[in-house]
Amino acid sequence: MQFLAIPARSFWIPLTSRRTSPMPWSPTTGPALRRQRIVAGDQSQSGQFLHGYRSAWLPAALLQSEQQPRLADALFASTAIGAVFAFQQRTCRGFRGGFAAAKDTATNPAVLDAFALAIIASNEPLAFPGISGHEPNLPEARRKSVEWGKAMDELLKVAPNAGSYLSESDFFERTWQQSFWGSNYPRLTAVKKQYDPMVSSSSTMASGVRNGVRMVSPDWRNTDSGCVWTQ
Repeated sequence: MQFLAIPARSFWIPLTSRRTSPMPWSPTTGPALRRQRIVAGDQSQSGQFLHGYRSAWLPAALLQSEQQPRLADALFASTAIGAVFAFQQRTCRGFRGGFAAAKDTATNPAVLDAFALAIIASNEPLAFPGISGHEPNLPEARRKSVEWGKAMDELLKVAPNAGSYLSESDFFERTWQQSFWGSNYPRLTAVKKQYDPMVSSSSTMASGVRNGVRMVSPDWRNTDSGCVWTQ
């Protein structure tokens, strides 16, 4: 086990990361990309086809001795369905003022009380529509999407208000306002109304409403398969 203490802003600087990170790095190809690097293990993510991808901030209260059996049962129920977890520890208490700095962001405040981010995901690599022999397996994708959703639901039984991390979350999250932004959402919406009333910039998961209606067309979620490609 290895512990690192480096500024997060430096993590993705290739020279810094190659000196301090235990992860293997690979150079990108092409003359315009010679000075860039990618994590070697992430190369397979280019062109991958996601069946499902959900995350949840697990509250530290689940680590209390009286709560541990409930957490263990929820994890077992999720894995019994077939889920494979990835746990990432996120902490904002490692430096002076870290907690206050993390609190003063748009991220769901659930992160402040979380001991880990639990991720359940399923994908198949290198799936490209229209290329013979490389098309995505849509029946399998739909089956895995439902299966993984049920697995996360089991975990959320012990953390119903867990919240989710926007950058690693379900593209089809129906309660995205609460999941991604939590109690920050009303404040973010007020800022949006004040500084961008004409909605010159927006995204599918960004805060903002107009006359009580989400400012993004509902058609954004209508894909053929209910799954997502990543580029």
